[in-house]
Amino acid sequence: MLLAADTRPAGGAAIGEVILATGIGLGLTAVLLGLVFLHRTRRSTVLTRVGDRLGTATGVPAWVALPTILTTVSLLVALLGMLWDIALHIGVGRDEGPLANPAHFLILFGLFGVFAGGVLACTMPLEEKPGPSSVRFLRGWDVPVGGVILTAAGFYALLGFPWTTSGTGCSVRTSRSGAPPI
Repeated sequence: MLLAADTRPAGGAAIGEVILATGIGLGLTAVLLGLVFLHRTRRSTVLTRVGDRLGTATGVPAWVALPTILTTVSLLVALLGMLWDIALHIGVGRDEGPLANPAHFLILFGLFGVFAGGVLACTMPLEEKPGPSSVRFLRGWDVPVGGVILTAAGFYALLGFPWTTSGTGCSVRTSRSGAPPI
């Protein structure tokens, strides 16, 4: 006998959770933009010092090392969150919102880290042109094409986060018993 698939409507994200996730994102973005401002105006050397240490360890320029390592770690965090979330969906079923389970926080912070890695890739080069195909952002500020693409990809992923985790975009369906439909 086949078990009937769960036919509840997907519904939407709880507005309180969307507001909370947006607030977290805006807060982290404010901190990131503060670091960008301080770095670009040369009022802080934090990014340069961290980038120099990582660059020495990896053998690449500081403006490559820090964003690359941040993006790699962030992608691993998001992957862990995604795998955990899929397992929860298979075992328990749909979520009720974008912050309905702890796996969503890992995904959110991982996606923000990808966005931050792109922003830092665009921010960190101060005195040098970041490659032959860099893009002029402002006078005296050339940014690497890869940084622009990474920033755009991270931003796009963050925009879709509440929708894909609210049940409306999730395609994992389970039966009433919790088992995947046959």
